[in-house]
Amino acid sequence: MPGISFTPEDLASTNKLDAAWYKMKILDVVEGAGKKDPSSTTWTITLAVAEGPKAPTPVTHWLSTKMMDRAAIFMKCFVASPEAGKVYPIEETKGKEIMAYAQWDMERNSNVILDFKKVA
Repeated sequence: MPGISFTPEDLASTNKLDAAWYKMKILDVVEGAGKKDPSSTTWTITLAVAEGPKAPTPVTHWLSTKMMDRAAIFMKCFVASPEAGKVYPIEETKGKEIMAYAQWDMERNSNVILDFKKVA
């Protein structure tokens, strides 16, 4: 009879984050076309809680050209004063740390990020 096995990441993905600020490590940034609107660009950002009892809980967050204010808040954590019209390599945030206000969302049945700020 076949069995089932879990990786540490599988088990960490079941952690339900309490609403709080968490230091997170950016594991990956992937650019692609929007799922519902292929004319938009989305960035899928995979993060994981970096420390504390909820480490290494993974959280996936999406940024989109449809909501550039959220992307600007994210990038301000790495660029002191972003300038209009200048291109910033968002993929270079991979491997860096960021503070994220996250919580478990019962409707989505997953952890979500509501805000970002620089690591102090």
